[in-house]
Amino acid sequence: MAKQNMEETIFDSSLPVNTLAMLDRAKELLQGAGVNCATSLTKTTRMDYKKILWLLNQQIYGGTAKIDLMEEWSKFTQASMKKE
Repeated sequence: MAKQNMEETIFDSSLPVNTLAMLDRAKELLQGAGVNCATSLTKTTRMDYKKILWLLNQQIYGGTAKIDLMEEWSKFTQASMKKE
């Protein structure tokens, strides 16, 4: 599948595994819109950007996991404290 359509692979029977290509696509969407912040994207482009984020999250958490951002934040801060 062409890289510019990567966000549409969320509907395929198998998902892409190349994380760098996904990150490149997210960057392309931002640069194509002439912005450096996702909140500045138009509604359509923001939806494509969210699809890329979904693919990335699927790689980390698997399937359609429910992500508790507060729980994740706690894990990050605990790990950071252990490094200090």
